[in-house]
Amino acid sequence: MNRIIQQIRKPITAISPVLILEKGRSAYGEDSSGKVISHKIGDGFTQYRNLDELMLTGLPNGGSTGQILAKYSDADNAATWVDMVVNTDSYLALPTNAGKDVEIFGTSISDGYMINGADLPFGILFAEITGMQTFNKRAESATNCFSALRQYYAYMPVLSNRTVISLIEMGFNDFKSADNAKNCSKIFGCVSSALVSSFTEVIYAGNYINMRKTGTWADYDTSVHGGKAAHIEPNQALTSKGISSNVAGSTYSFDSIGAPLVIGTYADDGSGAAPLGGFTVSVGGVIIYTYSPTGKTNGQTDVLNYDNSITPYPVFIQSQYPGTSITITTLDNLPTIIDYVAFLGDCNIYPPAFVALVPEKSDTEYAAPPGLSSKAKTAEANTAIKNAVAQFAGYPVTIYNPNSSGYDPNNTDHSADGIHPTALGHRLFLKSLLNKTLTVVGYPMPRLPINATEKVVSVVPTGPALNYDVVNIFVAPNNLTTADFTTGVAAGAGIIGQESADTTYRYKCIGTNQWIRQLIMSPSVLDYYIGTIDDTGGDKTSANLQTAFPSAIVGQHVRGVNKMYEKINSSDWIKTAIAVA
Repeated sequence: MNRIIQQIRKPITAISPVLILEKGRSAYGEDSSGKVISHKIGDGFTQYRNLDELMLTGLPNGGSTGQILAKYSDADNAATWVDMVVNTDSYLALPTNAGKDVEIFGTSISDGYMINGADLPFGILFAEITGMQTFNKRAESATNCFSALRQYYAYMPVLSNRTVISLIEMGFNDFKSADNAKNCSKIFGCVSSALVSSFTEVIYAGNYINMRKTGTWADYDTSVHGGKAAHIEPNQALTSKGISSNVAGSTYSFDSIGAPLVIGTYADDGSGAAPLGGFTVSVGGVIIYTYSPTGKTNGQTDVLNYDNSITPYPVFIQSQYPGTSITITTLDNLPTIIDYVAFLGDCNIYPPAFVALVPEKSDTEYAAPPGLSSKAKTAEANTAIKNAVAQFAGYPVTIYNPNSSGYDPNNTDHSADGIHPTALGHRLFLKSLLNKTLTVVGYPMPRLPINATEKVVSVVPTGPALNYDVVNIFVAPNNLTTADFTTGVAAGAGIIGQESADTTYRYKCIGTNQWIRQLIMSPSVLDYYIGTIDDTGGDKTSANLQTAFPSAIVGQHVRGVNKMYEKINSSDWIKTAIAVA
């Protein structure tokens, strides 16, 4: 219910409308009798009234310009000045109806640690409320963003991203280093790498055999550093791995396909224990990007004891450079690792990714030893998350703030330990997430594979059907030309609706792997009779006629002395007796 506040200034000369406030919002407040707050203007007094009766009351002293008045108890005149909460969130709500499945990645928050078995964490509640067919909770307790990314790599393969909504919660356990810049850089790299997996259309493992290389390169098993290459379906005869060079000046080249490019590489912690080499990226001999891996991660591990001195970091090049060669040139005699090369797809073909800002802890937990996390450091981590998401402008990814719907880790009803949300806390998280969803508005359109011809796709009431791969309408005749059509229908690989043609027939697929054909009539006038043949020594066979008239087409006739011959398919002729009129 909305209520209109009318404000009166002393001396009372007029009543004028100034604000419309929503009932029940804690920033504004309202008591049980309907008294509503007013907006403080300058240092003077402001008087207010409710909707039941006109009440002229002096307001409390204090406060500052821009603050608002809120009731703190039911007693008369029990009010105080508080800061007004202004919503500055510019992140869009996104439709969910293009997704079938939800994959949930994160920490103990997303895992539902400390809630009862009968209660569900917010990610699973989200999947149920939005009507997803399946959901998978990949979150793990006491893990950091790199651990969540390894799960992401394993369970978000290319093309499976066409139906999967992802919930990403990273950063909560990443305040392990006193150097928060490294913490934030690690979070940035891992969130960015996850989103690359959400929107990749074409990907090559680093050791893809068609990459052009000079200098010294060797296959490198990036799975020891939580890499993605091992999860890529082999696109060559070899096992998919990364590739590495430790010789400066070595080059690694490939052709652009005219889409945003991502080079999956790594960052080191700057300690010197496991230093990595940098590289340049050039197009047509012109350097467009220089990458240094030094000090971009914090080297701090989690309960899984995975090596965090080297963590993934994507080099994102949004310019598309169609039809050009792209070259990576190593700069150091240190390991320069290429995990994968990926090209993103069109922005309108994927279900959304929802990225959480870092949930807050209670004041007590922030102050507890070793005191490496704080509200200020959390805000810095949130900036890193926002910067990671900003790279994917135009793609279906948005940010939600789990604290935005009233969640307060200082309230034991919301968090029993000041760290993990209770069942109520999870419902508040869910509310924040649902505020960023549109259940029925909009959908992504299917995208044509690169260098593809025209496609056919079905449209259903909710939009284009996205649960199958689009296929070519027109396909090469291949084996159709010599297929057996004696029954009228021939077998051949095909999808209903596909068509093909050769110089004689047009083919149409009328069932799965079932084809019919029609004679193609040339636009020129064809001779009904194309010649004569001497059959006085006996009727001619189809083989005789094929030899005598190799260019004859179906429907044409040859006249003999005793019989009339008609071609009925690519190899057979029929004959009828000739009777003189």
